[in-house]
Amino acid sequence: MLLFHTAKMNFKKSQVSIEFSFLVGLAFLVLIIFLASISSKTKDMNRDKEQIMVTDLGYKIQSEVNLAFRAENGYYREFTLPDDLDGVNYSIIVNRTIVIVQGRTEDFLVTVANFTGSIGRGTNKICKNGDAIFIGNSYC
Repeated sequence: MLLFHTAKMNFKKSQVSIEFSFLVGLAFLVLIIFLASISSKTKDMNRDKEQIMVTDLGYKIQSEVNLAFRAENGYYREFTLPDDLDGVNYSIIVNRTIVIVQGRTEDFLVTVANFTGSIGRGTNKICKNGDAIFIGNSYC
């Protein structure tokens, strides 16, 4: 009888440790799934944030050029573009009346009035002389 009682106690202890191990493993599995979901959402939010910043920069450039287009001759203004978009490197490509702002994963295209010069990071000078728009230090 004592042998049976001892075996029964050992069985309960091993059952408890098996159940505990199972629950700990299940908790880790739930944690891994949760972290993967958060990581995916964070990537989506960063991509959306970059898209908004690239779009805003494109519209800012478009607004500056269109303002100069509507202004009288002799118009002069300085505007500043950031060095990066909240840590995201970007580039600006100008092809006649099309300006493309390229981020790490997002691009944005705007159409603008025809101008001479180039747009870059930092301070940009824009002016209008003889019904032509010029952008850049060497033109204004």
